[in-house]
Amino acid sequence: MAAEAVDERGGPPSDDIGFNSDRLLTDQERHERLTTRDRNRSMAVYVTKAKSACYADVTSDKTLGTLECFEAFAFHAPHAAKAWMRRLEAIDTSSVREIIDRVPSTRISDVARQFSVELLNENKKRILQMEIQ
Repeated sequence: MAAEAVDERGGPPSDDIGFNSDRLLTDQERHERLTTRDRNRSMAVYVTKAKSACYADVTSDKTLGTLECFEAFAFHAPHAAKAWMRRLEAIDTSSVREIIDRVPSTRISDVARQFSVELLNENKKRILQMEIQ
């Protein structure tokens, strides 16, 4: 992606980083999500509202939540889901932070970096708490 392809809030103009709705947040909104004492505004609650590009079936108009999408995958391919969970478990926060820190500061703010790390950590926790049969 070209360096000049940045929207007015400092994020990529599409969902290139996989969190399309998150790029619409301002740094002030990200900071508030990271520091709030209001449980309903916390990162743990925020990640539960994310939607995937997956549908329950071909007749559905509504997309599944991100965890619902993984659950559907796990239902159809439990061994593969468990393998992905083992790989996810092996990823530590410092490795994620190192990767995000490689993004130039002209592309991402410090608050957006921290938000991204926390977002990924929360999603990791949600997936690893799942019990797959």
